[in-house]
Amino acid sequence: MDRKQHWNHVFETKVDQDVSWFEALPETSLQLLEAAGMAADTCVLDVGGGDSRLVDHLAARGMDCLAVLDVSGAALARARSRLGLRAAIPTWIEADVAGEWTLKLGGSAMVRPSRSIGRNGAVACPSSGIRPTRSPPNWGRTSR
Repeated sequence: MDRKQHWNHVFETKVDQDVSWFEALPETSLQLLEAAGMAADTCVLDVGGGDSRLVDHLAARGMDCLAVLDVSGAALARARSRLGLRAAIPTWIEADVAGEWTLKLGGSAMVRPSRSIGRNGAVACPSSGIRPTRSPPNWGRTSR
């Protein structure tokens, strides 16, 4: 069973409270984003976000530059269903962050992780290659 199959199986067979990482309020993530200077116009990419409630809380704050990336289409579908009309706010990206991919940030910088990403998903990137932008980022999709 590959990663995609595994995580789809988890989200197709378990409810929220059956998984150890469930948080109705992702307090630590919100605190870290606030400490980093999050504002209403901040763009947030929740890598491995799946069915996390983080996107719910960010959208409820009026943030509209959001994206959720997860290997599990089942997890993303649950989150979209839960969000109802607000599901149109984030860009939903079904992809394996541990696989090979290219992400264009602001139309110019590119990050190319390889299969050598650590188990925690951390990737070392030279800061000179990534520039913040408020123009709508290219999250790898053309529509929301």
